[in-house]
Amino acid sequence: MFSKLEFNIAKKYTKSKRKDGFVSMMSVFSFLGIMLGVATLIIVMSVMTGLREKMMEHIFSYRGHVTLLKKNSLDGIDNYADTVNKLRQVPTVESAYPVLEVPSLVMQGSVVQPAMIHSMTMKDLSERPIFASSIQAGDLLIDEDSDKVGIGVYMAQKMGLRVGSDLKIVNPQGSVTPFGLMPRIVTYKVGFIFKAGHKDIDDRVVIMPLKLAQKVFNFDYKVTDIEVHLKDADMVEAFVEELNTDVRDDLYYRDWKKSNEGFVGALTVQQNVMFVILSLIVLIAAFNIISSLTMLVQQKTKDIAVLRTIGLKRGSLVRIFFIIGSKLGIWGTAFGVTIGLTLSYYIDNVRHFLEKLTGAQLYHEDVFWLTTLPSKVVPKDVISIVCMSLLLSFLATLYPAWRAAKLDPVEALRYE
Repeated sequence: MFSKLEFNIAKKYTKSKRKDGFVSMMSVFSFLGIMLGVATLIIVMSVMTGLREKMMEHIFSYRGHVTLLKKNSLDGIDNYADTVNKLRQVPTVESAYPVLEVPSLVMQGSVVQPAMIHSMTMKDLSERPIFASSIQAGDLLIDEDSDKVGIGVYMAQKMGLRVGSDLKIVNPQGSVTPFGLMPRIVTYKVGFIFKAGHKDIDDRVVIMPLKLAQKVFNFDYKVTDIEVHLKDADMVEAFVEELNTDVRDDLYYRDWKKSNEGFVGALTVQQNVMFVILSLIVLIAAFNIISSLTMLVQQKTKDIAVLRTIGLKRGSLVRIFFIIGSKLGIWGTAFGVTIGLTLSYYIDNVRHFLEKLTGAQLYHEDVFWLTTLPSKVVPKDVISIVCMSLLLSFLATLYPAWRAAKLDPVEALRYE
């Protein structure tokens, strides 16, 4: 399709001469614009995808895909063992755990903060990766009847706690006194410290053995909910259909799609908007290609006229300028992909370097909940970005190439 002569002429025209300096500079800007646009798109899309997946992963690992609760929220779920065993037999279910959660306060010296008491059997807790693989100190498998609890690293740092330290927990159930219901303050030992990687969990959650929590908070042989983890998060609808026929009448369900509908939707919209906005960088670079090639056509008017008089066809001229513009797009895209993939892989290291260099906090853990800046490169996104960049680059060559082919050699040589 492209002849060797066309490639040679295109190569000659792309070499910078002193009188073509401004055209060459425009070409450099076009190349840099495409490169930076593609790299930025890949980095931003990778970070957005990583944030979405990590945040959803933490939500699932802590809450489960489906939560079963008592219809009367004041009562706990009794006879939960049979229900849990039945749920574990469902083909779509990976695991099911009884959980007792009670909001409370924790105290250490003058530091007081709200906390969520999250209670499970230690066997079930050891099967949940978010806790089992994140122990920083102590032993996860504490005695069910002991007075030991587990806390996150942020709570430990804030309160100056370590394994073996005392932690006071306020029991909102309290005890009846002549002056009415008074909350009780009970002291427990820190049995282990975990780092789930989720700011809110590491700062607010206190792990307590289920038997101890049932006794302390007056939930004898009851739990507040049953967390169900599915083999695939998208199996929620199929599981719910089976749930409606097989589960007890006194329970209702809450699935992750309904609970996080606004949150997931906001992330998706944000990702799509960022893609559109950042694509404008590549579009601007494509307009630079049009400008640089148009000026090149004007400067090479005499050369084009000579080529036409010696028999070069219009189609060959179109292909010559198509090659010149396409080289900018292809090389700019290639360098952009290389830089984008490299920075996406080391994005958290880059973030730490920039924070040290500028002294500004670029990533706020309190906003995104995660302690590290995640990134996940999706091949489909990279392919879409590459195709979009190349398409804009190729389209940008059409008008200058058409102008070169339309040039009348007689008129061009007359004015020379």
